Amino acid sequence: MTTERAPVPSRSCGSLRPRSRWPASGSRRSADANRGPGHRAVGTTKAAQIHGVAKDTIAPPELAAQIGFEMELRIAQHDLLEQQIAQAEAQVAGLLDGELARRLQTIPGVGPAICATLIAEIGDIHRFNDFDQLVAYAGVHPAEKSSGQKGGPETSWHMAKTGNAYVRAALYRMSVVGLQHNPTIAAHYARKRAEGKTKMNALGHCMKKSLAIVWGIWRGGHDFTPEPPIA
Repeated sequence: MTTERAPVPSRSCGSLRPRSRWPASGSRRSADANRGPGHRAVGTTKAAQIHGVAKDTIAPPELAAQIGFEMELRIAQHDLLEQQIAQAEAQVAGLLDGELARRLQTIPGVGPAICATLIAEIGDIHRFNDFDQLVAYAGVHPAEKSSGQKGGPETSWHMAKTGNAYVRAALYRMSVVGLQHNPTIAAHYARKRAEGKTKMNALGHCMKKSLAIVWGIWRGGHDFTPEPPIA
């Protein structure tokens, strides 16, 4: 009585399947080439049918007209955006072409973008009767907020989320840069931190200080000069 021997499994790549079940390399390449977009295998006959239909397929005139219309629409939209960008750049250039823009850019941390934002959003500085009105317009005044925690502080202070968001964003960037390059802002931040303010709270005070610098230069018509250190 003879005993039929089982096929010897392949040791390559840790597989335990018999070698006889592995397809040849050419077959694997053919199978991979016939896989659809969803990675599901497509039969050889079906693949041949698809290729044959694809070679003889011609887009109908209606589809070609639709594609042409879409292209014309996209080109028109592109041209409109180009015109709007050119108009915006001309407006920014007009805002920066003046003595006020030059003076504001003497403040460390104020570049063309921040300067244009401040001039465009604040407008006429004389419409504000005092600095407090400008602070309220920009929304850089602190707001009281209850903690609601037992045993914690009764109130905390945070920056009010009101006012002109564009001015507030410009003052934030101006203050962050000023911590490194504006001695007046850096000293103000250090004082607030020494008083026990958190980093973000102290930065909020720096935003208000930055606005005060803008107010003084705009109303006084002079360049930036650092404040003398407090003894």
